[in-house]
Amino acid sequence: MYVKGNSEVDGAVRSGDRVEVKGSGVVTRDVEYSTTKHIKGTVNGNVRQISGVEGAGAIDGLVNRRVANASDTNANGATGSISGNQLAAGDQTLDAGTYYLEDLTLSGETLTINTGGDDVTIAVRDYVYIENNGRIKVNGGGKVRLYVKGEAMSPSGHHFHIYRTGDVDIDNANNSKQFWMYGRSDFDAFIEGDTDTPQFEGVIYAPAGGVGASSVSVKKAELYGGLVAGSVTVDNGGLVHYDRALRNERAVPKNTNIIRLTYLHVSKNRINVTSG
Repeated sequence: MYVKGNSEVDGAVRSGDRVEVKGSGVVTRDVEYSTTKHIKGTVNGNVRQISGVEGAGAIDGLVNRRVANASDTNANGATGSISGNQLAAGDQTLDAGTYYLEDLTLSGETLTINTGGDDVTIAVRDYVYIENNGRIKVNGGGKVRLYVKGEAMSPSGHHFHIYRTGDVDIDNANNSKQFWMYGRSDFDAFIEGDTDTPQFEGVIYAPAGGVGASSVSVKKAELYGGLVAGSVTVDNGGLVHYDRALRNERAVPKNTNIIRLTYLHVSKNRINVTSG
């Protein structure tokens, strides 16, 4: 895990490999590393070496199945918000159900997801790209599960990208348990701001497994919720908050090899960011 450039991890860092805290980077609690460390920034807790941490298996098969099933059976035809496996132009609304998209692009538009207490599944073949104050807004008390297979990357080279301005917003008091985004072991996400600071509320769950290289970068942006990925970089004013409400949440079905989100799992070889 890399924390640098006036960035902050609000919690502790536990790494199955290397930890770097550089420049004006801040970790508000302890840092635990397994192999090597490079601490030139601020650590408000203790720094110590450990023998390793618990890991999570890749979920490539689960993501592939969810996207394939949604491609075959979905509620696309029951809404005027989707045409030809693409969101229609302008602001759109989806209600409870399962939907399939080739890609999900929001350039200045808002996608409102009304759960109404029921769950919504959105399966995306390629990528999610948000720019120009585009927004995903979650209303109601149900959960949204967004599966991104990543057959192709966005024009910017990522499977999930908030570029300069855009948000994923949960209307129910920052309840990150309501929005889950799943990716395969090669999943690449980039949340980056410019003059504005994009916000992502929810969970990104894309474990690398034993040989994958999934990655999440948070640059001049803010993430409130949870992360599971192979590597994470927090840079240039990025801020990651762990939502303690996730402690007892099961990310995927019981028959899938998972870890519970008792802390934030981020970075190469099972780095964990905690707020314990």
